[in-house]
Amino acid sequence: MASVAQSGFEFFETSAKDNVNVKQTFERLVDIICDKMSESLETDPAIAAGKQNTRLKDTPPPQQPNCGC
Repeated sequence: MASVAQSGFEFFETSAKDNVNVKQTFERLVDIICDKMSESLETDPAIAAGKQNTRLKDTPPPQQPNCGC
């Protein structure tokens, strides 16, 4: 599934069509993301203290004037 080249990048060979290594690759990517997030929490005290307080809302924010959103 994955091999680490000298550059430090992992290579994932998958096929959604044939269902080859899809689940394993997804799980590996989740592990990598969780590890990176854990490292961020350890090195950034503002994140660990919960200073970033983003909340999802049911209603979208008001549109900005002259915005093509």
